[in-house]
Amino acid sequence: MRDCADGCLKVTDAKTRSGLRTIPAHSGLAELVASRCAGKPADVFLFHDLEEQRAGSKRDRSAPVSQAFTRERRRLGVDERASLNQRQSNVDFHSWRRWFVRKAVEGIERREKGYTAWTIANVVGHKVEDGTLDGVVLPLGMTMGRYAGAASLEAMKACVEAVKLP
Repeated sequence: MRDCADGCLKVTDAKTRSGLRTIPAHSGLAELVASRCAGKPADVFLFHDLEEQRAGSKRDRSAPVSQAFTRERRRLGVDERASLNQRQSNVDFHSWRRWFVRKAVEGIERREKGYTAWTIANVVGHKVEDGTLDGVVLPLGMTMGRYAGAASLEAMKACVEAVKLP
């Protein structure tokens, strides 16, 4: 599959330009990705078995996975709300991204080598803006977001591998 090659995942459809990226797959997922790619033509999705949504629907192909996540979360009793009046749980499918970012930041705090906070933004597909280093705010949005370019694959691999999978 052309979007899953050489240990990397290529994101070719995203809401923003920052979301379009090639990122290293975590070594702990290599076997799963390889098994899902085995014997498939280059033009199919990694999760080819997800149903296409109705024409004109605002939901995308990930909707069934998000819904399954919510059902399983509820079945397991995983819920977090700031108040009883809050309609939706703070734990949702997007929580995976928040978890990854938190764990990558903890890697920096552990003094893992080879990546920065800006690398984390590149990996998760966020716009690179101002950042901090050792608690000091660095107003470097233009410098890091426009001139520095995306992090190297090596830096992104260091970031991805700093996150320990459960």
